[in-house]
Amino acid sequence: MEKADSHDLQYLGDAEFSTMLPNTFQEDAIKSLKSISNNIIESEQYMDFLKNRSFRRTLLCHNDVQLNRNLDKNNLNGFLISSEAQPVEEEISLSQDKSYIFKTSDGSSIETNHPVTKASLMVLRELWPRAIDMDTLYKEVFMRLKIPQSDEQNFRDILVRDLLKCYSCKLVELHTWQPDYITKASEKPKVNNLVSIIAVKEPQIPNK
Repeated sequence: MEKADSHDLQYLGDAEFSTMLPNTFQEDAIKSLKSISNNIIESEQYMDFLKNRSFRRTLLCHNDVQLNRNLDKNNLNGFLISSEAQPVEEEISLSQDKSYIFKTSDGSSIETNHPVTKASLMVLRELWPRAIDMDTLYKEVFMRLKIPQSDEQNFRDILVRDLLKCYSCKLVELHTWQPDYITKASEKPKVNNLVSIIAVKEPQIPNK
């Protein structure tokens, strides 16, 4: 970072946002880390030691850029969101009476009892690997929970807050673009155009 500073560059963050948070540490380790770190550079260095992190994907930006490291509900504006997380249990109730654990294939997990959070993760799992915009997600979740229009804004704020937590735990992914994924076969499915061309031009191997 001293070399970066000599070129008028500053630390922006890591390419994988979740690695910047001490989510995997125990409470006493988190308290100790806060007490001995004077700034984000020192904090990241100590986490390198604690995690035995030998490879970094550091993002830099110019020194004159004013950084805001506080996440709020506006940070999800304009992004597409996706998640492969699925509940550990097979049957899920959307009532607030019961908590469920949602888990990804790499072991990231979160436990929640809030109906909008459970419903949103279920919607995203059904659409995986497609990503959708936040308005579409709101609409689908509110429809499933039959939330009255007068309460929608309050539930939007709750959902954004929880999705930011999920993002910090690697449970959801944010995108600015996505390929044209097809998640359901049509009545007359067809193969990819490139595969069709290869099949026509590829010489046939004669039977022996």
